[in-house]
Amino acid sequence: ATVGITHMLIGTLECTTERFDEGERSLRRAQSILEEALPSGHWRPAQARVRLGGCLAAVERYDEAELLLQAAWDVLEPQRAFRPIVWRYLIGALVDVNTALGRPERAEEYRRLLPDSVVSSGADSPPNAPGA
Repeated sequence: ATVGITHMLIGTLECTTERFDEGERSLRRAQSILEEALPSGHWRPAQARVRLGGCLAAVERYDEAELLLQAAWDVLEPQRAFRPIVWRYLIGALVDVNTALGRPERAEEYRRLLPDSVVSSGADSPPNAPGA
């Protein structure tokens, strides 16, 4: 799993520095490694999906990004109180993707799931996915 986490960190850095093709490759590799190494439902492969979805959204590949983010939602939603940073990143990406796809109401539903304060644990978020 350590190799997968390393690929995820590298891919995140590549996407952050606008090296999107390299970032996508690293993040896909991370997702693959983590899915193989960890049990189903583990949060790390979902985190890789969130990072990859964010990278794809940055290059306007919104439909692909949304599929990855929704798959990550299924794993992370029950664990949101324990993974608040990953949860916030997921929700932010879902807001961005839904806004870009012309669904402002759905984006607002997700936005309401964000804690009012950045120091919040995220445990105050409603338990159900909007628009599900």
